[in-house]
Amino acid sequence: MKVPLPALSLVFLGTSPLLSQTAQLRVQIDRDADLLEAPATLYVFDTKGTRALTDGLTKVLQGEELRFFEVPRRTYTLGSGAEKELFSKFHFLSKPQWALIDRRGSTVLAQGDQVPDAQSFAGQLQQAGFRDRVKDLRTYLKEFPRSLEAREQLIKLLRQRG
Repeated sequence: MKVPLPALSLVFLGTSPLLSQTAQLRVQIDRDADLLEAPATLYVFDTKGTRALTDGLTKVLQGEELRFFEVPRRTYTLGSGAEKELFSKFHFLSKPQWALIDRRGSTVLAQGDQVPDAQSFAGQLQQAGFRDRVKDLRTYLKEFPRSLEAREQLIKLLRQRG
């Protein structure tokens, strides 16, 4: 059966926006695939016998503003010896503190000796490269509401969080 050329071109024109949206989403997913690995790790150094800084940071990270960033953490006890390499590399003082170090382990992105408030810490995390994938997908879906792949990813993430 022969299909007239104009009819065939209409079929391709009709699917072109969908293919374009899918291609754009795939490019965004590929670009953001690197973000599946956390951009930084939070290192917490507490004194032996206390977890005040660790518990305080855990509480802040589980709060409404920060819980979706999924920040990986490592906790060290001062004097245990496990922290010595980090202390010498970054010239930290031997005191309770926290440090946000990039994924390569080469740069301190933020640090402090007190538990930060959620709003300022959210800004530090965003500057470090942490993003809320759900917000990103919702923004994308406002522009391309017919994207099934984006909807599927959004539903998957929302189920994981629920």
